Amino acid sequence: MSNVNKKVIVITGTSTGIGYLAALGFAEKGSRVFATMRDPQGKNRSRATSLEQAGVEVLPLDVTKQAEVDSAVSTVMKKTGRLDVVINNAGIMNIGLTEGFTIDQLQAQMEVNYLGVARMFRAVLPHMRSRQQGLVVTVSSLAGRLIFPAFHSYNSSKFAVEALAEGYRYELSPYGIDSVILEPGPFKTELVGNSPRPKDEAVLRQYGEFAQMPETVINGFDAFMTAHADGDCNPALVVTDLIKLVETPFGERPMRTVTGIDYGARALNEATDKFQKGVLEAMELQHLDPNHRSPATTPA
Repeated sequence: MSNVNKKVIVITGTSTGIGYLAALGFAEKGSRVFATMRDPQGKNRSRATSLEQAGVEVLPLDVTKQAEVDSAVSTVMKKTGRLDVVINNAGIMNIGLTEGFTIDQLQAQMEVNYLGVARMFRAVLPHMRSRQQGLVVTVSSLAGRLIFPAFHSYNSSKFAVEALAEGYRYELSPYGIDSVILEPGPFKTELVGNSPRPKDEAVLRQYGEFAQMPETVINGFDAFMTAHADGDCNPALVVTDLIKLVETPFGERPMRTVTGIDYGARALNEATDKFQKGVLEAMELQHLDPNHRSPATTPA
């Protein structure tokens, strides 16, 4: 029988999209869900209220602010005494020609998508280590494995966070803690509509008509996702895979899970997984892969 209904789960970035749907999905399963978001008493009040009405506990949390990260985690620990699952979902997606983004914009992208995840890891791991168990799911993207023109700033942040999450997988496995990555394909959410565009107009003018390429790409993606919103681009598929990862025992979860249309990412993951295992074996550290551990010795 699944034990997902017994889990204490913290999800970041729940005011829209996948995070919002995941909070509802886990609550429906019976989990005690803490949905975090920026400004739940202000601009995100309607979504916060909607989650609360579904039995979800909402906490303010901006992943770019360490004090808010620490405060949210402390609140969860005071209320429950434990933290079973963290889903790193908060993210922003810069769209446009890379040179047109200012350094401040590039830094803001990394502050959320990379350092925001790093802050969450640092805040929750002491509690998980003390119990010798836990799961951290980092929501990445196909853009963490494949380059999509007009998304290069986003690509950089997702490539970086994939390395962070995978590195933690090997360092945490001796303590019964799992770190895995979910890579959604294109899904119809508010992410595209909320995407920052490049601010350096002087640079963009130097690209001439080509500066319009990113908007053409986005319009094409948007039309495609709209046409397939009830099929391969339905974000409910992501929630299903998140629940499956939580339900899967330690030592059996895949490092990466691709959801939806994959553009070949599944095959890429299979290939690189083989070479990564070779690196661990060459260093005589293959035992750090949770899937390498004997089921008889893995934590419950």
